This record gives sequence, C-alpha cells and structure tokens, in this order.
Amino acid sequence: MVNFNNLVNKARDFARKNPDKVRQGLSKAEQAIDTKTGGKYNSQVRSGVEAAEKQLGVQEAQGQPGQPGQPGQQPPATGQ
Repeated sequence: MVNFNNLVNKARDFARKNPDKVRQGLSKAEQAIDTKTGGKYNSQVRSGVEAAEKQLGVQEAQGQPGQPGQPGQQPPATGQ
C-alpha cells in the first residue's frame, strides 16, 4: 500500500526545491484543461491551481519588493 503522507511530503520537498518548475507544470495543466473544456470551467480550474500552489508553498508573489505593501518599501513621508 502507498504511504500517502510520504508521497505528500516528497511532493512538498520537490516544490520547495523547484518552485518555478512546479508553477510551470501547474500552469501547463491549467492551460490543457482550459483548451479541452473551452474554458468552461476556468474559474474552478484556477481555484484548484491556487489551492495546489498554496498546499505546496509555491504561490506567486502578489507584487515585487518596493511596491506598495511589499517588503523593501519605505513608509511614505508624513510631510512634517
């Protein structure tokens, strides 16, 4: 019998070491599904991809450092 926890831990370890490859694979899968379904289930597929990214710890950054709300940003001057 397959040890599911061991399999999940191996997937997370791979994702931690190769986040770009994991995001690329998920993106290709999303595109393939959208192509086959004509985009009919796009929102559900997108939700699934986001859930997988979250579980594997490979979410896309919401912004770049130095952009508002991101690390590296200096607080605005108060004008005093």
